[in-house]
Amino acid sequence: MKKIKVYSIFILTFAMLTLFPIGSASAHHNVQWEGMQVKEGQVGKVDVLKTTTIYKMKNKKLVSYKKTKAKDVHRVFKVDKKKKLYEIGSGQYLKINAKELKYKAVPQKILDQMKKKHIELTRGTYIGDSPARVKKVEKAKWVADMQDVILFDTKKYGYNAGLMYIFEKKKLQYVGYDLELSKEKHTYKEMKALHDSIAKRVKKDEKLKEKSYFETDGKRELFTAWPRSGKSTVVVGVTNEEGYTQAIVAFGTR
Repeated sequence: MKKIKVYSIFILTFAMLTLFPIGSASAHHNVQWEGMQVKEGQVGKVDVLKTTTIYKMKNKKLVSYKKTKAKDVHRVFKVDKKKKLYEIGSGQYLKINAKELKYKAVPQKILDQMKKKHIELTRGTYIGDSPARVKKVEKAKWVADMQDVILFDTKKYGYNAGLMYIFEKKKLQYVGYDLELSKEKHTYKEMKALHDSIAKRVKKDEKLKEKSYFETDGKRELFTAWPRSGKSTVVVGVTNEEGYTQAIVAFGTR
């Protein structure tokens, strides 16, 4: 991948994403505590000390569902002291019994971390992720680490593509695909057809149902963006820069 293409996608991504409204953030996605990922609404956990019964509610009565064995661990989403039950999710319950279960509440500092808002980007990554986490979750072929960028090779939307993770102060901000086109330079008419084709494929593949926004200067640049609630804005851009046509799909927000 040419260096000039890397820097041009920087410019396009950063510039275009400031033009569109952002979606609302979602709760932190990766808070760890006691060897588990804390789920939204979780208030604690129980360690199973000896085999006991998990119940479900049927006609407002508890019925035996299955057994859980010693050393099993369950998230707890509600402690009902009146009914003496732990609600462990999916409509399942454990009876409070100190001889069979050891309960531990999620510490306040962990709950405070859960309140921090993160925005989902794409490919299992979120705003603020570290380079180490990106490398852990990304399965595409690694190409290089550059300053504030990690590059991969992949295939996406029917094209071979350079996949770029863009960081600020080692915190992930944007993800972009630089699509490999069949020829270097296109007329504006060809660019419009190319833009529309890519936008249609992106909308389908990303299952985008939000209202899109279209921008063009009528000469060298065409952009469509989908602001997503709780996730990043998706931008498709086709431009003529430095004597060649570039097509990008970017995920990010400002």
